[in-house]
Amino acid sequence: MSDVFTKHQEVLMAHGNARLTVHGRRLIVERARAGWKRSHIA
Repeated sequence: MSDVFTKHQEVLMAHGNARLTVHGRRLIVERARAGWKRSHIA
Protein backbone atom coordinates (compact mmCIF):
# COMPACT_ATOMS: atom_id res chain seq x y z
CA MET A 1 0.00 0.00 0.00
CA SER A 2 1.34 3.41 -0.94
CA ASP A 3 1.20 6.39 1.39
CA VAL A 4 1.25 9.17 -1.18
CA PHE A 5 -0.27 12.51 -0.31
CA THR A 6 -0.71 15.40 -2.68
CA LYS A 7 -0.64 18.89 -1.26
CA HIS A 8 -3.00 21.36 -2.93
CA GLN A 9 -2.92 25.06 -2.24
CA GLU A 10 -5.68 27.48 -3.06
CA VAL A 11 -5.02 31.19 -3.21
CA LEU A 12 -7.75 33.81 -3.10
CA MET A 13 -6.80 36.67 -5.36
CA ALA A 14 -8.94 39.78 -4.90
CA HIS A 15 -8.14 42.98 -6.72
CA GLY A 16 -8.42 46.36 -5.02
CA ASN A 17 -11.83 47.18 -6.49
CA ALA A 18 -13.47 43.82 -5.76
CA ARG A 19 -16.80 44.41 -4.05
CA LEU A 20 -17.37 40.88 -2.77
CA THR A 21 -14.57 40.83 -0.26
CA VAL A 22 -15.58 40.56 3.40
CA HIS A 23 -15.43 44.35 3.63
CA GLY A 24 -17.46 44.77 0.44
CA ARG A 25 -20.19 42.40 1.61
CA ARG A 26 -20.35 44.26 4.92
CA LEU A 27 -20.85 47.56 3.06
CA ILE A 28 -23.66 46.05 0.98
CA VAL A 29 -25.46 44.76 4.09
CA GLU A 30 -25.02 48.03 6.00
CA ARG A 31 -26.31 50.08 3.09
CA ALA A 32 -29.31 47.79 2.55
CA ARG A 33 -30.21 47.97 6.25
CA ALA A 34 -29.87 51.76 6.11
CA GLY A 35 -32.55 51.85 3.41
CA TRP A 36 -30.41 52.63 0.37
CA LYS A 37 -32.02 51.84 -2.97
CA ARG A 38 -30.61 48.66 -4.48
CA SER A 39 -29.44 50.55 -7.55
CA HIS A 40 -27.45 52.93 -5.34
CA ILE A 41 -25.79 50.18 -3.30
CA ALA A 42 -24.00 48.79 -6.34
